[in-house]
Amino acid sequence: MKQRIIKKSPAILLLAVFGLALVGCQELSGFLTAQRPRQSDPAVRWVSESTEILDLRGPATAQAGTPVELTVQIVIGSSSCNRVGEVLVDVDDTARTVTVRATRLTAQADPPIPCTDDYGWTSKTASFTPASTGTYRVTAQGYNPGYAAPGEPEPKGALDIEVASP
Repeated sequence: MKQRIIKKSPAILLLAVFGLALVGCQELSGFLTAQRPRQSDPAVRWVSESTEILDLRGPATAQAGTPVELTVQIVIGSSSCNRVGEVLVDVDDTARTVTVRATRLTAQADPPIPCTDDYGWTSKTASFTPASTGTYRVTAQGYNPGYAAPGEPEPKGALDIEVASP
């Protein structure tokens, strides 16, 4: 009998190792699943809402027909209840005015979600293409001046861009 056990031992050993490997893979799979970001609660709705602009930057000069890039610093809000939205640009070429506004996404659910008290912000860019020459006045809707670090330029809520012909 001992000879049969010895002869079958490599097969049993191989099956045991294979079985442990499968269990290990399942454990690894469970571990990796736990490390993935959790799926959003289906009861949570992300709603777009206006948000404040802390700073507005752009060039002093541009050419008609060429895109002009603007950089805005926008308020995100609570890291647990808000996400970055978008920057929107409304252009009136006749009046040579540009209005920049920003949105954020806010989590809403029933019952209401408790939010953290942190206050986040980020920089985003948007662009517009001036159609005519002249001075374009760019203003930030919902401007609330942020604080400048020492040596940094003061925050702005409006700027003028002199547009020349190409």
